[in-house]
Amino acid sequence: MLANGEMICSEVNRLEVRFLMAAVSAIRLVVETRPALILAAAI
Repeated sequence: MLANGEMICSEVNRLEVRFLMAAVSAIRLVVETRPALILAAAI
């Protein structure tokens, strides 16, 4: 029973890590593209 709970816990942690990595990559994408958008708007 305890091992099963630990498996569920590790699965949730894996999903959280994946979500955090996706969020970080999305934020990085926005940070990298925003200056280009501002420059394009200024031109």
